[in-house]
Amino acid sequence: MKDLTGQRFGKLVAIRPVGTKSRRVLWECACDCGKLCEVTSDHLLSGHTTSCGCSRGRKAMHNLAGRQFGRLTAIRPVGNKNGYVVWECSCECGNTVRVRSDSLINEQTRSCGCLRKGLSARDLTGQRFGRLVAVKPMDSEYGYVMWECVCDCGNTVRVRSSSLTSGTTRSCGCLRASAVSPGDRFGKLEAIEATQKRQRGSVVWLCRCDCGREIEVSSANLKAGRKKSCGECDDE
Repeated sequence: MKDLTGQRFGKLVAIRPVGTKSRRVLWECACDCGKLCEVTSDHLLSGHTTSCGCSRGRKAMHNLAGRQFGRLTAIRPVGNKNGYVVWECSCECGNTVRVRSDSLINEQTRSCGCLRKGLSARDLTGQRFGRLVAVKPMDSEYGYVMWECVCDCGNTVRVRSSSLTSGTTRSCGCLRASAVSPGDRFGKLEAIEATQKRQRGSVVWLCRCDCGREIEVSSANLKAGRKKSCGECDDE
């Protein structure tokens, strides 16, 4: 069985296998709209199913991964409670908590509880986060603790402490070029080579579709599952 845990397929993120259906592994998935659904692995991998069905109903999307809510940064969906997706979140103080999606969106929960207790932010001095090493805390920005960090490539950047502790930021941006490798597949697309172009900070890749056409797609769109074919063969 191929492990799909944490992988994104359109608006769906695979959480865990829950059984089988028609001899296919059935995966519990969290949709960007906040709902959970069960989808077979072949439907996920082929691009047949990319949402819980909310795309047809045009409901609002709530993709919380990487978003900030007060002192909390949403990391990944980890389950459900009373019909709502539960998100694992990293707090500015360094704690990790699990919060329902509606509590985050409605701003009912904005910290792990440290705001009520008046706790100070965690000291990250000298700690490593991917290619970054935290050097010293800077002035707060919009209520968030900012850290000056040195990247292995030599650049210096300012990063929110929650982005460091949650793993959202692991470099000054130099890791983006290696986020995709030649031969990686994304739906019907196969990554061939990185170009010299950039799109909103992401490396643009030359990709070949299963139909034979070649197109250029940003690594961000490939990794997020927003582009899975050349677009033309879908209409043929």
